[in-house]
Amino acid sequence: MPILCVDTGGDTISDDEAVREKAVRQIAHEIEVCGRYGITLMNGSVGSLRGPSKNYGDNGSALAKPVHYERAAEAYRHLGALAAKVGITLVFEIHMFCLHDTIASTARLLDMIGLDNVKANPDTGNMFSTSTAEKDPAALDLIKGRIGYAHFKNCEKIGEVYNYSVKLADGHVDTAKWVAKLCEQGYDGRVCIEYCGAGDPHVAAAADVRYLRETLDWIRRA
Repeated sequence: MPILCVDTGGDTISDDEAVREKAVRQIAHEIEVCGRYGITLMNGSVGSLRGPSKNYGDNGSALAKPVHYERAAEAYRHLGALAAKVGITLVFEIHMFCLHDTIASTARLLDMIGLDNVKANPDTGNMFSTSTAEKDPAALDLIKGRIGYAHFKNCEKIGEVYNYSVKLADGHVDTAKWVAKLCEQGYDGRVCIEYCGAGDPHVAAAADVRYLRETLDWIRRA
């Protein structure tokens, strides 16, 4: 059974140089191992920024300074070059607490790195619960042609709580609009249905696969 994607990442933006160097060495080793086994996609993070607030939107890129982008860009220009030699694409998952927790901050980072094999992974569920993240699929135009992977999961807000125990068809994210935007851009790469809620994930995954196939059929006919 092929391994389509491997999780990676480390703290490449820490104020501690030793921490940054250790993270780069570890990721470089992971790239070497993935290259040896023919794994061509690695999904991860450059590091997180956390403050006292529990609100996702008050953390991550909201706390970032130019130096954090500079550190991450320096690390991933090196790591991206290593990955390119063995045919690997590195993607940054748009994820709460991370420097790349919005489409805009991810685009800024990709601009600074400037490598074709270092791309973005928009995650609709993560963006929903991050107040500073974009909610309109049109924002994907900021990273058009630079999307290397896509996570689909849904979420609903109940009071002040974000609940991920929902299927793609049932949450507050209109997944079909995001899928349609990716199709409009000509994206034909890998996607992951990422159920991280309670209960049997196999049941949710089966329903989500049907929903995604039906959505793609609807987009083709439209």
